[in-house]
Amino acid sequence: MRPAPAMTRRPLVTLLALLHLACALALVGVAAYDTFVTYPAWFAHIPESLEAAHRSNSGSVTARWFAWLGSGSIATAFAVAFAAWKQALPRNLVLASAAIVVLVYGVTAAYFEPLITILVRQGARMWTNEVLRGQARQFQQINWIRLANVAGAALGLSLPAAIRLVRGDPGG
Repeated sequence: MRPAPAMTRRPLVTLLALLHLACALALVGVAAYDTFVTYPAWFAHIPESLEAAHRSNSGSVTARWFAWLGSGSIATAFAVAFAAWKQALPRNLVLASAAIVVLVYGVTAAYFEPLITILVRQGARMWTNEVLRGQARQFQQINWIRLANVAGAALGLSLPAAIRLVRGDPGG
């Protein structure tokens, strides 16, 4: 006797939901590490700290993790949405989470990368200390917004969706 299609799909949906949640929470961890460790170290004593960051290339590791985990979060969100298509609420929560991560990616590409070039790579060679301090403050403020968006996507959308999917709630 073959199991019903819904019975065979449930473990897959559970696995995908947990994988998506793991990616989303790890993305929060990377963004938090940047917010609390990497960027304060870069901006501690301008221009010396920026020159040290340029020499050590300290942001490259977290940037790669952010890219991989963000892509994983988006890909698993679409996989969950496809596998749990009939469960409207969890599906919509996961898709909203993916939309926020895509938005954060856009801000990162359009704003963070050019500003990192100005602050770290060009730094004191091309800009006055006052300009660098102002750009650093603006960068940190936008980074806090980025962290809040990633945390909201993971904790406010992905977590409730994963709980519903793991429990098997139909989520009408």
